[in-house]
Amino acid sequence: MFLILGVIRFCTGVGLGVAVLLHWMALHVTKPEDQTSFSLYYAVAGNFGRICVPALIVAAVTVSSRINPTGESVLGQCAVPFYPLATLWFALAALVSFVAPPRLDRELVDQKADQSSEPPVATLSVEVRQTLVRLGWAMALERSFIVVGIELGTTMLLEVQFGWPIRSVGIGLMIVSFVTIVVCFVGAAAKSVDRSPGARTLVAASVVGVFAMLPLFDLKEFGPSAILTADAVIYAAFFLVQGICDGISVNAAVKGKTGYTLEDYQVGKELCFSFARAGGSTGARLVLDHGRNAYAGLQLATGLLGCATACRMASLV
Repeated sequence: MFLILGVIRFCTGVGLGVAVLLHWMALHVTKPEDQTSFSLYYAVAGNFGRICVPALIVAAVTVSSRINPTGESVLGQCAVPFYPLATLWFALAALVSFVAPPRLDRELVDQKADQSSEPPVATLSVEVRQTLVRLGWAMALERSFIVVGIELGTTMLLEVQFGWPIRSVGIGLMIVSFVTIVVCFVGAAAKSVDRSPGARTLVAASVVGVFAMLPLFDLKEFGPSAILTADAVIYAAFFLVQGICDGISVNAAVKGKTGYTLEDYQVGKELCFSFARAGGSTGARLVLDHGRNAYAGLQLATGLLGCATACRMASLV
């Protein structure tokens, strides 16, 4: 069983690697003034997947239980969702093989550069641009840490403290992702009109995200609905912040400067995501053993770090 799980994780990791490569190719052919909108649309796609995949799994289990009401083994029940998911992965792989270019056309990249005006961030000194790249990595780490903590923390709080069934928790988190989709979509549409770096929106969204963490504390008036509302605001705010920071850092990448090129930034960002997924889930699980307030305090501390990162970035652009 562990061997099968390991093979599945390996295959999904390879699939994520392909997605990272395609993301890198898309960044190279996206105009500098459209980088923030691109990052926000990317967040929309990710959260749409968070809604569709759980719904697909629930539908598959429901259909299976009606076809075979007598029940299956535990292994058979766990294997049911893999059929539609494997089909989806195959369809996506086939789509990528037909749509993705076999190589990145240098002429297309040069044409994109010729048609675009130089973004304001690119006119800054090399030292400032390097700082912006580092701040982009910091925000990727902090945002991912917050999001992973919320996913685990909310699940445990609603199940243990309030006795919610797992299906209700899943629906609640799907609603949180839906709110994030709406906010990021509106933000991306607004950025397609507003060509400024978005410093004011960056600061405002980070401050809103921090204040939204207050209902996570164990106070009498803050029940399940308050937790899910806070989660929705935090999710949406920090995904919006991440999208703006991503656009700024991509435009700030220094061509030919080892450690600060666009490719280096993307690799560093993915490493930050991976580290935060491991550290965020572990940290949230450990502090939850000490109560809801400990979990809320950890989230608030991370949110304040993210707010400081956003304010620092805004001051430089």
